[in-house]
Amino acid sequence: MSLSETRKLLQQSRKIVDEADESTSVNLILNMIVKFVSSIDTRLQGLEKSVGKFDELKNIITSVTSRVVTVEKDVNNCNKKISEVENNLQGVGNLFDNLKSLCDTNKSTVAKVQDHYEVVTTACNKNKAK
Repeated sequence: MSLSETRKLLQQSRKIVDEADESTSVNLILNMIVKFVSSIDTRLQGLEKSVGKFDELKNIITSVTSRVVTVEKDVNNCNKKISEVENNLQGVGNLFDNLKSLCDTNKSTVAKVQDHYEVVTTACNKNKAK
C-alpha cells in the first residue's frame, strides 16, 4: 500500500470515527482500524526488506573494499619488483658496456702487437737474408 493510499484510509477512518454515533457499528470502526494497522504493517515489511538490501550492499561494498586493498598491495609489490628488475638490468647494461670497452681496447692492442710483430718479422727476415 502506498503512502497516499494509507493517508486516504486514515482520513476515512477519522471521518467514520468523528461521524460515529450510537448507530455506527463498533465492528465497522474496528474493521477500519485493522485495515489501517495492516497497511502500516505491510509498509513496515517493505521497509525491512529495503533495510536488508542495504545490509547486503554494505557486505558487498566491504568485500569489494577488501579486494581493492589487496590489489593495491599487490600492485605496490609489483612496482617494487619492476624497479628492482630495472636496476638490475641497468647494472647488466653497465657490465656489457665495460666489457665492450675492454674488448675494443684489447682489439686495438692486439692490432698494434700484430703490426709490431710484422715489423719485427720483416726485420728478422732482412737480417737473415744479409
